[in-house]
Amino acid sequence: MVCLPEWTVSALIGLVIGTAVSFLNNFILMQGMKKAEELTPAKERNIIMLRYGIRYLLNLAVLFLVYKNTAMLVAAAIGLTLNKNVLFLKYFLRNKQKKG
Repeated sequence: MVCLPEWTVSALIGLVIGTAVSFLNNFILMQGMKKAEELTPAKERNIIMLRYGIRYLLNLAVLFLVYKNTAMLVAAAIGLTLNKNVLFLKYFLRNKQKKG
């Protein structure tokens, strides 16, 4: 039988929470961009800024909720950046294939 460290469950929970909030952040921003396409530039900027504000508040709320458990905090931070890293790698690999 495999013996896992005691912090493993906390880390997995933090990773799941961080990843879920990361995808929610991406969804919120994409919906704002779709909504802003049909507006004037000033209103478009306000919508996008509001969406970014909501994203930052969500990130802070997640980190505040898990700050007492170090393993969960680190895993949540990794989860919050996971979506960004996946999108970056996808973009980088796609552009590398076009140039090569």
